[in-house]
Amino acid sequence: MNRPALTRAADDQALLVIIRDGIPERGMPRIRRMTDAELSALVVYVRSLGRAADVAHATGGSAEKGKAAYERLGCSSCHVISGVGGNFGPELTNIGSRRAADYLRQAVAEPAAMLPRGSSDVPGRGFNEFLPVHIVTRVGKEVHGLRVNEDSFTIQVRDSGGHLYSFQKADVERLDKEFGKSLMPDYKAKLSGTELDDLVAYLSGLGAGLGGAK
Repeated sequence: MNRPALTRAADDQALLVIIRDGIPERGMPRIRRMTDAELSALVVYVRSLGRAADVAHATGGSAEKGKAAYERLGCSSCHVISGVGGNFGPELTNIGSRRAADYLRQAVAEPAAMLPRGSSDVPGRGFNEFLPVHIVTRVGKEVHGLRVNEDSFTIQVRDSGGHLYSFQKADVERLDKEFGKSLMPDYKAKLSGTELDDLVAYLSGLGAGLGGAK
């Protein structure tokens, strides 16, 4: 069962049916005394076995050592995991269930590569909310930080100190959107290949039913 894809269970509902009804022709009995909640919990557990195998294959790293690297690098100053940490960067509590290991590896080693590189983002249509911006108002106030939200008339920005600013665009003299740049440090030169594998293994386990956030 420790495979990312199960031949007879393409999705969670199919897996639940197999657990509940069994596979009579293969000698697998049906489950008679489990509630719907217990069946659903068992499906989650079986799926986590496949994700664990997939993470181990994709990263070759140690999640335990990766957690230590996360703490040593001070990542919690910008990222939240299970309610602990700063809010400057994306929350990572469930990142392993939303992003593949290869994506996480590049996000750590080359964070700027994961940001948009053109000016085609449209407010309100899923644009990248962690885009670095530089704002100068008509009265000379200057803010450099990450875009939190934007519409046709306003823009909200959070700086590295966690302060949130909201500006009317009519009051903004200069708005520079720094496409292709990132305020996250580049860790490629700060981590060995093994350490990067460990950190990716830890992040891949967060929210993926592997206990990575514990």
